[in-house]
Amino acid sequence: MSAEEKRFRAEYEREQQQKERWQREKERQEKIIAEKLRDAVALGIEFSKDGKTLIKCPENATSAIIPSCVTSINDRAFYGCKKLKSITIPDNVKIIGNYAFSGSGLTNVTLGNGITTIGERAFADCKNLQSITIPDYVVTIGDYAFSESGLTRIILSKKLTKIGDEAFSDCGKLQSITLPNSVKTIGKGAFRRSGLNEVKLGRGLTYISRYAFANCVNLRSIIIPDNVKKVGEKAFVDCKNLGTATIPAGMEYVRSGEAASFPKGCSISRRNGGRQKK
Repeated sequence: MSAEEKRFRAEYEREQQQKERWQREKERQEKIIAEKLRDAVALGIEFSKDGKTLIKCPENATSAIIPSCVTSINDRAFYGCKKLKSITIPDNVKIIGNYAFSGSGLTNVTLGNGITTIGERAFADCKNLQSITIPDYVVTIGDYAFSESGLTRIILSKKLTKIGDEAFSDCGKLQSITLPNSVKTIGKGAFRRSGLNEVKLGRGLTYISRYAFANCVNLRSIIIPDNVKKVGEKAFVDCKNLGTATIPAGMEYVRSGEAASFPKGCSISRRNGGRQKK
């Protein structure tokens, strides 16, 4: 056998060994998934026939297993599971459905990096949930997604483009929020009646919807980035302690009357030097 033939043979054997290792690892992972799926079914959790959708968890569940074969969590899957305190959502899950964990007893949630969509009211009324990190593939947070939750801390996705209507409304313990530069729109009432005293808006923001920060009584000042074209009516209504607002030159807002974007008494200054006292 020539030297070249020996070299080709050695390369072929290495490739075969690599394929065998990959196959063994695949079989090992499939076995782990099958075991976790059986364990989850034993807990009373229901799945679709192909195992890709978690359909329902019993309301009296104290623990839950989500196997990595799951790619979506059904609407209301964990709705009202008051005894459920902790959940880890694997990376293969892409969609969390509407009301998926609403009204549950969760205190700790680990979201997998594969999640792209958090549905309407997905974590609403989770009174014991104090902090959450939104993975970077999430581009939209649904309406009322975390409304009336116990959140005190949020880290938002760096690819987030829209915060849905009332997404964080009535989060009375939430004191600060930093929006990434990717966010373009803040939905209607998104932070209404929250405990915010510090808000940092990202450079990519173009529109703040009506009532977005209404009744944020602890908010004392706001700086609105240059790319914001319009602030909707009553966006900061009843922010009783909002003393100053710095806004871009040319930005549209409702200046006076019942629909005024900013509360009476707020000093508004444009970055071109103009100043207005409401």
